[in-house]
Amino acid sequence: MPEDADICVSNDLDEVFIPGWRKILESAWKKDQTRARYLFTFSLNPDGTPKKQYPMEKIHKRHGYRWIHPVHEILEYSGSEPEKSGWVTGLVLNHYPDNSKPRTQYLPLLELSVKENPFDDRAMFWLGREYVFHGDYDQAIQTLSKHLSMPTASWLEERSASMRFIAQAYAEKGNKREELVWLYRALAECPEVREPYLALARFGYMESQLGLKLCHGSKGADN
Repeated sequence: MPEDADICVSNDLDEVFIPGWRKILESAWKKDQTRARYLFTFSLNPDGTPKKQYPMEKIHKRHGYRWIHPVHEILEYSGSEPEKSGWVTGLVLNHYPDNSKPRTQYLPLLELSVKENPFDDRAMFWLGREYVFHGDYDQAIQTLSKHLSMPTASWLEERSASMRFIAQAYAEKGNKREELVWLYRALAECPEVREPYLALARFGYMESQLGLKLCHGSKGADN
């Protein structure tokens, strides 16, 4: 990276900024700013409209930052002046994932990340989440429970997500009671977001469907 650059912009190969993004960024950037926050479209609907979006902040000034972690990298600030992040209205980064790409490389890299940073709560969360994706549910429950016990794990939305992944692991193990317990805990942890409500609604729907099937089956047998 050239030493005389003012702003560094980072995006993955499967991520594309909207047309005109540079003009939008340069118009919004302030001299005392160290970092920029903008909208990231994680997934899109078939018609191209956003499906899931959240803030991203991978744009930063040239000096005072470095990337850490071997996967799910994040920026670490070491500048002398206070870090100052500003929102860039109208700047959107869209994600076009290759769903055929295997996830096999993530797990060993996440295990390495936790080994290198054992007190990093986010690394612990990502590892526990990955164990769920790999079907190692006992390891997932253990790792995500450790994440929740870490003093630095204070982001309520992430804690709620961790609890929902634990619920998912118990569901896969066939333990409905623990699944429901953790879904309620996830809601109590962060009632301001919709995901725990949806998870509980899905649980109730599936249980009612199971009950309807059982009743229907009994009626058919009597007839």
